[in-house]
Order: sequence, then structure tokens, then C-alpha cells
Amino acid sequence: HDCHGAHPADMVLKWESLQNSIAVIVALTVACARNAWSVELTDATWEAETVNKSAIVLFYDPDCSHCMEIKPRWDRLSYFYKNKSDSVVVTVNCGGSQSKALCKQLMFLPTITYGRPAHKKTMEEYEDAKDWNSLKHLASKTLGTVCTPSSLEVCDEVMKTQIQELQQMTTDDLKTAIKATAEAVTKVKAEFEDEIQKLQQKNC
Repeated sequence: HDCHGAHPADMVLKWESLQNSIAVIVALTVACARNAWSVELTDATWEAETVNKSAIVLFYDPDCSHCMEIKPRWDRLSYFYKNKSDSVVVTVNCGGSQSKALCKQLMFLPTITYGRPAHKKTMEEYEDAKDWNSLKHLASKTLGTVCTPSSLEVCDEVMKTQIQELQQMTTDDLKTAIKATAEAVTKVKAEFEDEIQKLQQKNC
């Protein structure tokens, strides 16, 4: 047993370090199984999808390597917020022809904005770090508390059950699950990028 003889304080730190891993497993395992990428908006769908909502938006291009580094974190964040009626986490693909109006004022990619899309002047550009914890903090500040192991009260019953089941897993089981999830994400990401490439070839 990994925990045999461990100091209680070390055990607390070890468990806390697993909290994010648990959340990642829940979100990515389900997201991969359902192919649940973040909602992608276009000029035609922007207004209907964002009306009366707060939003954080990732403007990206599939050919931008830095954009694609952020994209998996964004998809994970989007999954956590997918059931909130008053807020959305969305993307806009600036590499195609369907979002020219939304993307025309952007100076560079990736660009992240947040606020109330119905009032475009109030949308602010996010310029801080884009690691998982920073993006999660942005979402929490802008959209409200996210469903995580430390905030079970805002989770729906499905997510709550999945998190509680994962909390019963041993450290070794968690490591195995994380590895399997990472492999699944790599596979699905490759399939996603392949489909993007096919669409780009069709548009040529």
C-alpha cells in the first residue's frame, strides 16, 4: 500500500495534488467518449448562442500551434460549463470563412475574450497565463463556480457520482486512469486535426 507509514501531513498534500487529476479524468474521459469538443460559433450562430449569457471565448486557428496547445484545456473547461444556462465557454475558428466578421478586428491568435457578448463593448481581452489553473480561475470569476471535487454542490448528479467514484480509487488506479485518458485524448485529438485538414482541403 503506497500510504503505509506515511506522515499525515504528507498524505493531505498527496491527496490535494490528486484533486485536479480527478477532475481531469472525469471531464476528459466523458468528453472523449462523447467527442464533446467545445461549442464552435460562427458569424451566423454567435447571437443566438450568446444572448443573455456571460461568455469566455477562444479565437483560434487550427494551423496555429500555440492555439492547439490551449485547445484541449479549453475543451475541458467547456465540458464543465456545458449545463449552465446563463454562461458559455465557446470557440471561434478564425481559420475558416464562416467567422470573418467575428475575427476581423483581432491582431493575433490565440485571443481570449470574456464578458457579455450582447454588449460587445464590454467584452474584455484576457492577457494572463493560459495554463489550466489560470483558465479555470478566469471562468470561475466570469461565469461562476465550476463543478470540481472541491465544489460538488454545483455539480449535476451524473458528474457528482463520477467524481465520488473516482475519489474511492487508489493512487495506482488513478495513475492508470490518467495514462489511459491521456492516450485517448491523443487519439481523439489526432482524429480531430485530421478532420480539420480534410475540411481545409475541400475548401481549397
